[in-house]
Amino acid sequence: MSDALTVLAVLTAVPPLVFGAECLAGLGGSGAAAPNEAPPPFAVIIPAHNEALGVATTIAAVKAQLRSVDRVIVVADNCTDQTAAIAGAAGAELVVRNCDRDLGKGFALAAGRAVLRAAPPTVAIVVDADCLPDPGALPALAATAARDQAVIQGLYLLEDAPHPGPNAAISTFAFLIKNHVRQRGLRRFGAPALLQGTGMAFPWSIFDAAPLASGNIVEDLELGIELAIAGVPIKFSESTCFRSAATTGAALATQRTRWEHGAIGIATRYSARLLLAAVRGRPQLILVLLDLCVPPSRC
Repeated sequence: MSDALTVLAVLTAVPPLVFGAECLAGLGGSGAAAPNEAPPPFAVIIPAHNEALGVATTIAAVKAQLRSVDRVIVVADNCTDQTAAIAGAAGAELVVRNCDRDLGKGFALAAGRAVLRAAPPTVAIVVDADCLPDPGALPALAATAARDQAVIQGLYLLEDAPHPGPNAAISTFAFLIKNHVRQRGLRRFGAPALLQGTGMAFPWSIFDAAPLASGNIVEDLELGIELAIAGVPIKFSESTCFRSAATTGAALATQRTRWEHGAIGIATRYSARLLLAAVRGRPQLILVLLDLCVPPSRC
Protein backbone atom coordinates (compact mmCIF):
# COMPACT_ATOMS: atom_id res chain seq x y z
CA MET A 1 0.00 0.00 0.00
CA SER A 2 2.80 2.43 0.88
CA ASP A 3 4.47 1.85 -2.51
CA ALA A 4 1.21 2.55 -4.30
CA LEU A 5 0.75 5.75 -2.31
CA THR A 6 4.29 6.82 -3.15
CA VAL A 7 3.69 6.29 -6.87
CA LEU A 8 0.40 8.19 -6.64
CA ALA A 9 2.10 11.06 -4.83
CA VAL A 10 4.82 11.28 -7.46
CA LEU A 11 2.31 11.22 -10.32
CA THR A 12 0.22 13.89 -8.63
CA ALA A 13 3.27 16.10 -8.12
CA VAL A 14 4.45 15.97 -11.75
CA PRO A 15 1.96 18.42 -13.36
CA PRO A 16 2.50 21.31 -10.90
CA LEU A 17 6.26 20.77 -11.00
CA VAL A 18 6.27 20.87 -14.80
CA PHE A 19 4.02 23.94 -14.79
CA GLY A 20 6.27 25.72 -12.31
CA ALA A 21 9.46 24.81 -14.16
CA GLU A 22 8.10 26.04 -17.49
CA CYS A 23 6.93 29.31 -15.96
CA LEU A 24 10.24 29.96 -14.20
CA ALA A 25 12.17 29.21 -17.38
CA GLY A 26 9.85 31.45 -19.36
CA LEU A 27 10.16 34.54 -17.19
CA GLY A 28 12.24 37.47 -18.40
CA GLY A 29 14.20 37.98 -21.56
CA SER A 30 12.97 37.49 -25.07
CA GLY A 31 13.70 35.48 -28.16
CA ALA A 32 15.49 36.44 -31.34
CA ALA A 33 14.43 39.62 -33.06
CA ALA A 34 12.47 39.47 -36.29
CA PRO A 35 14.71 38.73 -39.30
CA ASN A 36 15.95 41.60 -41.44
CA GLU A 37 15.93 39.73 -44.74
CA ALA A 38 13.07 40.08 -47.20
CA PRO A 39 10.48 37.30 -46.96
CA PRO A 40 10.00 34.80 -49.77
CA PRO A 41 6.65 34.58 -51.56
CA PHE A 42 4.06 33.40 -49.08
CA ALA A 43 0.38 32.55 -48.96
CA VAL A 44 -2.03 33.05 -46.07
CA ILE A 45 -4.82 30.52 -45.61
CA ILE A 46 -7.79 31.64 -43.53
CA PRO A 47 -10.15 28.78 -42.59
CA ALA A 48 -13.57 30.25 -41.84
CA HIS A 49 -16.74 28.61 -40.54
CA ASN A 50 -19.58 31.13 -40.14
CA GLU A 51 -17.23 34.09 -39.62
CA ALA A 52 -19.29 36.74 -41.41
CA LEU A 53 -18.93 39.24 -38.57
CA GLY A 54 -15.13 39.45 -38.56
CA VAL A 55 -13.63 37.91 -41.68
CA ALA A 56 -13.48 41.18 -43.65
CA THR A 57 -11.46 42.84 -40.89
CA THR A 58 -9.01 39.94 -40.83
CA ILE A 59 -8.65 39.96 -44.62
CA ALA A 60 -7.96 43.70 -44.60
CA ALA A 61 -5.28 43.30 -41.92
CA VAL A 62 -3.66 40.46 -43.88
CA LYS A 63 -3.79 42.23 -47.25
CA ALA A 64 -2.07 45.29 -45.74
CA GLN A 65 1.05 43.11 -45.29
CA LEU A 66 1.06 41.37 -48.69
CA ARG A 67 3.03 42.14 -51.83
CA SER A 68 2.01 41.32 -55.40
CA VAL A 69 3.72 37.89 -55.13
CA ASP A 70 1.79 36.94 -51.99
CA ARG A 71 -1.72 35.49 -51.70
CA VAL A 72 -4.59 35.26 -49.25
CA ILE A 73 -7.09 32.40 -49.53
CA VAL A 74 -10.25 32.10 -47.46
CA VAL A 75 -11.76 28.62 -47.16
CA ALA A 76 -15.44 29.14 -46.40
CA ASP A 77 -16.01 25.80 -44.71
CA ASN A 78 -19.59 24.51 -44.33
CA CYS A 79 -20.87 28.04 -43.82
CA THR A 80 -24.54 28.87 -43.40
CA ASP A 81 -24.02 32.64 -43.26
CA GLN A 82 -22.52 35.24 -45.64
CA THR A 83 -18.86 34.39 -44.96
CA ALA A 84 -18.12 33.43 -48.58
CA ALA A 85 -19.73 36.51 -50.11
CA ILE A 86 -18.04 38.85 -47.65
CA ALA A 87 -14.62 37.22 -48.12
CA GLY A 88 -14.90 37.44 -51.90
CA ALA A 89 -15.95 41.09 -51.74
CA ALA A 90 -13.01 41.82 -49.43
CA GLY A 91 -10.58 40.68 -52.11
CA ALA A 92 -9.53 37.22 -50.93
CA GLU A 93 -9.24 34.20 -53.17
CA LEU A 94 -12.21 32.06 -52.21
CA VAL A 95 -12.64 28.34 -51.72
CA VAL A 96 -16.14 27.19 -50.79
CA ARG A 97 -16.23 23.80 -49.12
CA ASN A 98 -19.45 21.98 -48.24
CA CYS A 99 -19.10 18.48 -46.85
CA ASP A 100 -21.24 16.96 -44.12
CA ARG A 101 -18.87 14.02 -43.64
CA ASP A 102 -15.37 15.46 -43.17
CA LEU A 103 -15.86 18.19 -40.58
CA GLY A 104 -13.25 20.32 -38.90
CA LYS A 105 -10.59 22.96 -39.47
CA GLY A 106 -8.03 20.42 -40.64
CA PHE A 107 -10.15 19.53 -43.66
CA ALA A 108 -10.56 23.23 -44.49
CA LEU A 109 -6.78 23.69 -44.43
CA ALA A 110 -6.36 20.68 -46.69
CA ALA A 111 -8.79 22.27 -49.17
CA GLY A 112 -6.74 25.48 -49.17
CA ARG A 113 -3.54 23.51 -49.66
CA ALA A 114 -5.03 21.71 -52.66
CA VAL A 115 -5.58 25.08 -54.38
CA LEU A 116 -2.02 26.24 -53.60
CA ARG A 117 -0.47 23.11 -55.11
CA ALA A 118 -1.06 24.51 -58.61
CA ALA A 119 1.43 27.32 -57.83
CA PRO A 120 3.04 26.63 -54.45
CA PRO A 121 4.36 29.51 -52.34
CA THR A 122 7.66 29.22 -50.50
CA VAL A 123 5.84 29.51 -47.15
CA ALA A 124 2.21 28.90 -46.12
CA ILE A 125 0.81 30.76 -43.11
CA VAL A 126 -2.40 29.87 -41.26
CA VAL A 127 -4.41 32.70 -39.69
CA ASP A 128 -7.81 32.19 -38.06
CA ALA A 129 -10.70 34.29 -39.36
CA ASP A 130 -11.14 36.05 -35.99
CA CYS A 131 -7.44 36.81 -35.55
CA LEU A 132 -5.45 39.94 -36.48
CA PRO A 133 -1.70 39.96 -37.17
CA ASP A 134 0.34 42.78 -35.68
CA PRO A 135 1.91 45.09 -38.29
CA GLY A 136 4.76 43.30 -40.04
CA ALA A 137 4.01 39.93 -38.41
CA LEU A 138 3.26 38.02 -41.62
CA PRO A 139 6.41 38.86 -43.63
CA ALA A 140 8.57 38.38 -40.54
CA LEU A 141 7.01 34.97 -39.85
CA ALA A 142 7.50 33.93 -43.49
CA ALA A 143 11.14 35.04 -43.47
CA THR A 144 11.84 33.13 -40.26
CA ALA A 145 10.23 29.93 -41.54
CA ALA A 146 12.22 30.10 -44.79
CA ARG A 147 15.50 30.93 -43.06
CA ASP A 148 15.22 28.20 -40.42
CA GLN A 149 13.41 25.64 -42.61
CA ALA A 150 11.16 25.04 -39.63
CA VAL A 151 7.53 25.42 -38.67
CA ILE A 152 7.22 28.71 -36.79
CA GLN A 153 4.49 29.39 -34.23
CA GLY A 154 3.99 33.09 -33.63
CA LEU A 155 2.87 34.56 -30.33
CA TYR A 156 -0.92 34.23 -30.07
CA LEU A 157 -2.68 36.34 -27.45
CA LEU A 158 -6.21 37.24 -26.43
CA GLU A 159 -7.35 40.81 -25.89
CA ASP A 160 -10.02 41.63 -23.32
CA ALA A 161 -13.20 43.46 -24.15
CA PRO A 162 -13.38 47.02 -22.73
CA HIS A 163 -15.16 45.79 -19.57
CA PRO A 164 -14.38 42.08 -19.18
CA GLY A 165 -15.98 39.97 -16.50
CA PRO A 166 -13.78 38.01 -14.10
CA ASN A 167 -14.02 34.78 -16.12
CA ALA A 168 -12.91 36.50 -19.32
CA ALA A 169 -10.03 38.24 -17.53
CA ILE A 170 -8.86 34.95 -16.04
CA SER A 171 -9.09 33.27 -19.44
CA THR A 172 -7.00 36.02 -21.04
CA PHE A 173 -4.33 35.71 -18.33
CA ALA A 174 -4.31 31.91 -18.68
CA PHE A 175 -3.83 32.33 -22.42
CA LEU A 176 -0.84 34.59 -21.78
CA ILE A 177 0.76 32.01 -19.49
CA LYS A 178 0.09 29.11 -21.84
CA ASN A 179 0.94 30.79 -25.13
CA HIS A 180 3.78 33.07 -24.10
CA VAL A 181 5.42 32.17 -20.81
CA ARG A 182 5.22 28.39 -21.14
CA GLN A 183 6.09 28.43 -24.85
CA ARG A 184 9.18 30.45 -23.97
CA GLY A 185 9.96 27.98 -21.19
CA LEU A 186 9.72 25.03 -23.58
CA ARG A 187 12.06 26.83 -25.98
CA ARG A 188 14.64 27.41 -23.28
CA PHE A 189 14.50 23.73 -22.35
CA GLY A 190 15.15 22.83 -26.00
CA ALA A 191 11.70 21.37 -26.64
CA PRO A 192 9.62 21.87 -29.80
CA ALA A 193 6.99 24.60 -29.65
CA LEU A 194 3.31 23.61 -29.52
CA LEU A 195 1.13 24.70 -32.41
CA GLN A 196 -1.81 26.89 -31.43
CA GLY A 197 -3.92 27.15 -34.54
CA THR A 198 -3.17 30.64 -35.83
CA GLY A 199 -0.01 32.54 -36.64
CA MET A 200 1.62 29.31 -37.86
CA ALA A 201 4.10 29.39 -40.78
CA PHE A 202 5.19 26.29 -42.71
CA PRO A 203 7.87 25.94 -45.38
CA TRP A 204 5.97 24.58 -48.37
CA SER A 205 7.74 21.19 -48.41
CA ILE A 206 6.57 20.61 -44.83
CA PHE A 207 3.07 21.97 -45.39
CA ASP A 208 2.59 19.94 -48.55
CA ALA A 209 3.19 16.68 -46.67
CA ALA A 210 1.61 17.60 -43.32
CA PRO A 211 -1.30 15.45 -42.02
CA LEU A 212 -3.86 18.28 -42.09
CA ALA A 213 -7.13 16.49 -42.73
CA SER A 214 -8.22 15.78 -39.17
CA GLY A 215 -11.52 16.18 -37.37
CA ASN A 216 -9.91 16.30 -33.93
CA ILE A 217 -11.32 19.13 -31.81
CA VAL A 218 -7.75 20.26 -31.02
CA GLU A 219 -6.41 19.53 -34.50
CA ASP A 220 -3.63 22.12 -34.24
CA LEU A 221 -2.12 20.57 -31.13
CA GLU A 222 -2.36 17.15 -32.75
CA LEU A 223 -0.70 18.37 -35.95
CA GLY A 224 2.22 19.83 -34.01
CA ILE A 225 2.80 16.62 -32.10
CA GLU A 226 2.63 14.52 -35.27
CA LEU A 227 5.21 16.78 -36.91
CA ALA A 228 7.46 16.76 -33.84
CA ILE A 229 7.40 12.96 -33.68
CA ALA A 230 8.30 12.90 -37.39
CA GLY A 231 11.36 15.04 -36.65
CA VAL A 232 10.10 18.34 -38.11
CA PRO A 233 11.58 21.33 -36.22
CA ILE A 234 8.91 23.55 -34.63
CA LYS A 235 9.99 26.88 -33.15
CA PHE A 236 8.34 29.67 -31.19
CA SER A 237 8.65 33.30 -32.35
CA GLU A 238 7.51 35.86 -29.82
CA SER A 239 8.52 38.77 -32.08
CA THR A 240 5.54 38.08 -34.38
CA CYS A 241 2.21 38.54 -32.61
CA PHE A 242 -1.36 37.60 -33.51
CA ARG A 243 -4.38 38.66 -31.46
CA SER A 244 -8.00 37.62 -31.04
CA ALA A 245 -10.76 39.05 -28.88
CA ALA A 246 -11.52 37.00 -25.78
CA THR A 247 -14.80 35.11 -25.78
CA THR A 248 -17.29 35.56 -22.97
CA GLY A 249 -20.32 33.88 -21.41
CA ALA A 250 -21.56 30.61 -22.86
CA ALA A 251 -19.03 30.75 -25.72
CA LEU A 252 -16.18 30.90 -23.21
CA ALA A 253 -17.52 27.90 -21.29
CA THR A 254 -17.95 25.91 -24.53
CA GLN A 255 -14.44 26.78 -25.70
CA ARG A 256 -12.90 25.83 -22.37
CA THR A 257 -14.72 22.49 -22.28
CA ARG A 258 -13.64 21.75 -25.86
CA TRP A 259 -9.99 22.41 -25.08
CA GLU A 260 -10.01 20.46 -21.84
CA HIS A 261 -11.54 17.35 -23.40
CA GLY A 262 -9.40 17.61 -26.52
CA ALA A 263 -6.13 18.15 -24.68
CA ILE A 264 -6.76 15.24 -22.32
CA GLY A 265 -7.50 13.01 -25.29
CA ILE A 266 -4.28 14.07 -27.04
CA ALA A 267 -2.22 13.42 -23.91
CA THR A 268 -3.70 9.93 -23.59
CA ARG A 269 -3.32 9.06 -27.26
CA TYR A 270 0.23 10.31 -27.80
CA SER A 271 2.00 9.51 -24.53
CA ALA A 272 3.32 6.13 -25.70
CA ARG A 273 4.49 7.45 -29.09
CA LEU A 274 6.25 10.43 -27.54
CA LEU A 275 7.95 8.23 -24.98
CA LEU A 276 9.07 5.77 -27.65
CA ALA A 277 10.44 8.55 -29.87
CA ALA A 278 12.31 9.98 -26.89
CA VAL A 279 13.87 6.61 -26.07
CA ARG A 280 14.91 6.22 -29.73
CA GLY A 281 17.02 9.38 -29.67
CA ARG A 282 14.71 12.40 -29.40
CA PRO A 283 14.90 13.10 -25.63
CA GLN A 284 13.44 16.61 -26.05
CA LEU A 285 10.07 14.99 -26.76
CA ILE A 286 9.92 13.98 -23.09
CA LEU A 287 9.41 17.69 -22.42
CA VAL A 288 6.41 17.73 -24.76
CA LEU A 289 4.98 14.70 -22.98
CA LEU A 290 5.46 16.35 -19.60
CA ASP A 291 3.78 19.52 -20.87
CA LEU A 292 0.76 17.48 -21.97
CA CYS A 293 0.49 16.14 -18.41
CA VAL A 294 -0.40 19.61 -17.13
CA PRO A 295 -4.21 19.81 -16.97
CA PRO A 296 -5.71 22.54 -19.20
CA SER A 297 -7.31 24.15 -16.15
CA ARG A 298 -3.77 25.01 -14.99
CA CYS A 299 -3.28 27.08 -18.21
